[in-house]
Amino acid sequence: MNSVVKNIQLSINGETCFLVGDLTRHTIPQLHNHQVTKYLQQDKINIDFKQVEKVDTAGLAWVCALLEQANKQHCQLCFVNIPEQLAKLAKLSGVDSFLPIC
Repeated sequence: MNSVVKNIQLSINGETCFLVGDLTRHTIPQLHNHQVTKYLQQDKINIDFKQVEKVDTAGLAWVCALLEQANKQHCQLCFVNIPEQLAKLAKLSGVDSFLPIC
């Protein structure tokens, strides 16, 4: 079986962070290169998942870690356009009630 590893791209426009691609164990290291946490110095930031195509449990873990970092830095996070796959994983993991979905 030949699987293609996709990328994840991140861009910031004002208070919104746009993710494009796959949010998986293969792409999470790419997000660390962008140093997403430096944007958490703002008072509020929206994370828009509209163009995220695939999410796995590592993606969910990254979302939870991002939320924890934001709380430590007193940044209000708002998750926008959560993919169904991420919502299902969050519910199965019992963390859906913690996610600030807008």
